[in-house]
Amino acid sequence: LALEDREAQDKFLRQHVNLLDVECARLLKNEAIQAMRRDNQTAQQVAALIFEMARLTGSNIHQGYALWAEAVITSLGIGDFEGALRTYDEALSLFGEADDELSRSTIQIIPSVSCPQYSSSASRTLCRSADGTSPKVVA
Repeated sequence: LALEDREAQDKFLRQHVNLLDVECARLLKNEAIQAMRRDNQTAQQVAALIFEMARLTGSNIHQGYALWAEAVITSLGIGDFEGALRTYDEALSLFGEADDELSRSTIQIIPSVSCPQYSSSASRTLCRSADGTSPKVVA
């Protein structure tokens, strides 16, 4: 992230592909979500790095984290809740394929507790606010 030029970032990832583990993807996902609170463009750039990392490693878990970050940005940053739900479902599927039950559960646990009326997929992350008027997505 210290490298501002996207080409330099991609080159760095290619040169250090052996260091791109699940923890790195998880931390970048968290960084993308934090960045979204400040600036959607930066958040999208961080998510793009995770997608590049997933492409380089071929890891479904990395791809899942990229999709998770994208879903949060799409819902909370852009306000496209339906698009975010589709993206959450894609991430859940990838975590399932990779037998990553921790990530699969984590992406769902907070919404499950706060919105028990949604029971089977990432669609449970779409809840109504306290006033019942505007949806919110919990990640």
